[in-house]
Amino acid sequence: MTNATVVPLEYGGHPVSFFLNDTYKLKRLVSEIAHGEFDLNNFHTVVKTNTELTHYPHEKKASELSRIGNYDDAIISMRTASSMNPKIARLPFRLGELLLKVGRLQEAEEAFLQALETDPKMARAHLRLSVIHERQQKIPDAIRATRRALKLAPSKAEFHLRLGDLLRLANRLPEAESSISKAIQLKPESSNAHVRLSYVYAELLRWNDAIAEMNQAISISPDKPEYQLRLGEWQLNAGNLADAEQSMSKAIDMAPDNSHYFVRLSYVFAAQKDYGRSASAMQQAIRIDPDRSAYYLRLCECLIKAGELEAAETSMRQAVRLAPDAQRPKDRLRAVQAAIGRQRSKASA
Repeated sequence: MTNATVVPLEYGGHPVSFFLNDTYKLKRLVSEIAHGEFDLNNFHTVVKTNTELTHYPHEKKASELSRIGNYDDAIISMRTASSMNPKIARLPFRLGELLLKVGRLQEAEEAFLQALETDPKMARAHLRLSVIHERQQKIPDAIRATRRALKLAPSKAEFHLRLGDLLRLANRLPEAESSISKAIQLKPESSNAHVRLSYVYAELLRWNDAIAEMNQAISISPDKPEYQLRLGEWQLNAGNLADAEQSMSKAIDMAPDNSHYFVRLSYVFAAQKDYGRSASAMQQAIRIDPDRSAYYLRLCECLIKAGELEAAETSMRQAVRLAPDAQRPKDRLRAVQAAIGRQRSKASA
């Protein structure tokens, strides 16, 4: 039931002891309170004066500038903050994150290494280094950096997931499967991890396993049309055409303005040898996105197989118009015109 005075501190945070020691000194504060000598006005004056000599205002300014997208000035402020207290690992780490965000990879790498010099057990710094190595196309280095992060934080599901992604990029698929499975074991409610494992199984041509994992992802996040589409892709590859049609149709119901979904559905109809419906799906894609030459080229191929050569010619003319420098549409247009010519010769004979 002791009396107390509540004192707001702008840069206090948690724990507040670091800020107090940097601006007033804890030993002095405790002594003044213990001996009844604490003066609130003097405390505010000393703290305000000394705060300007610390990294806190510069770190805050960097954060505010970053939030509004002014990364260049944010970097300048964070460099100042980092130089004022080189013993705090989070300062060069945050500087590295800003530099990474704007693509200044070499400087970002130096900042993260500086953070690790201060705190060698900062697992996140190793993980950020792995991102830099990946962007530099140095996948083995990225894998090693992620393994170092995992050694320091083995219970982080996202670290195992990142390692799995990198191993997949390196085509080390069994190891990728193991890492992503570990991530799922640690965080089974992560739909993203199930999706990643599904991709690994797809690359291993284990379609049933890929389908099972994508279904698991959908059960966790049922509102993602891209998951339904990918499930349809795996079912198409597995030869489950009716299931593939159902999954892709569901994706279209959820995102009716996505032309790509209709394109993928057209492939399901083509696999069913229903070229009329395949062409109809492509026509729907074109209604949504009428300026893509590749869509008209695909529609033409569907129409040819459906026996509608004149409609195919019209479609191919559009493909040529939209991509006048592309050779394939021109070649296909000539082939369609030649087929129409043969058809007419037969009819007249």
